[in-house]
Amino acid sequence: MVALPNQGTSAEHEGHTTPISARRLLLHLIAFYLAGSGGAVVITLFLALVGLEFTLAQWIYLLVSVLWVVPL
Repeated sequence: MVALPNQGTSAEHEGHTTPISARRLLLHLIAFYLAGSGGAVVITLFLALVGLEFTLAQWIYLLVSVLWVVPL
């Protein structure tokens, strides 16, 4: 939990030795975003691999689409 100045909660009460900084929170959010995006891509490609018979052109289109859409 992030301790804001106007909340008045102490770090000892929350079980943390130091409050979480904004930079650390941002890095955690980025890590969660990357993990979720990577998991979605792996699951999508796995399901396409085991359940669909794509032509080479369709595989290329799918891979290019994944590379284009995931960063958005």
